[in-house]
Amino acid sequence: MAKKAEAPAPAPAASTGGGFGGSEQAVLWTSLGIVALLVGGFVFMNRAPSPMQQPEPQAVAAPMEAQTQAQAPAKAAAANEDPAHPTAPDFTLPDVMNGKSFRLADQKGKVVLIDFWATWCGPCRMAIPHLVELQRDYKSKGFEIVGVSLDQQGAAVVKPFYQQWKMNYTVVVDRGEVA
Repeated sequence: MAKKAEAPAPAPAASTGGGFGGSEQAVLWTSLGIVALLVGGFVFMNRAPSPMQQPEPQAVAAPMEAQTQAQAPAKAAAANEDPAHPTAPDFTLPDVMNGKSFRLADQKGKVVLIDFWATWCGPCRMAIPHLVELQRDYKSKGFEIVGVSLDQQGAAVVKPFYQQWKMNYTVVVDRGEVA
């Protein structure tokens, strides 16, 4: 009687290297991919139109007389803005740790990463150690992370979470004013 040939055992998975396990590496690459997608989309949306996209001269904005006084300051501020580096809309929210108002405009001149998150969000929790590391490594170079918590319970749940996770960056609470 002939023996049946056994199928070879599957080869062990190749090491990914770099000191990251599979799930940590996936989270890191997913986070970086999301950031790249957001930044890329923002740059794409804010780039100057090509000549093929230029509006017809008669379809250009209304005459200056039609502008309201409310529009004039915004247009003046936009005229001073570098189109390659647009400014994010300003917001003011309470800081979880000290209760003081945090104003985004006060961060002018820094590279700011705004992370919208919640204590109950699994992927958000997985990203926090990476954000802590980024803040630690690049804060001295003008990089700042601002975590905008979307928890409806506010500081009552966010402050203990902040301390437990040893977060080292500014965290504010948004109850629907910004996000």
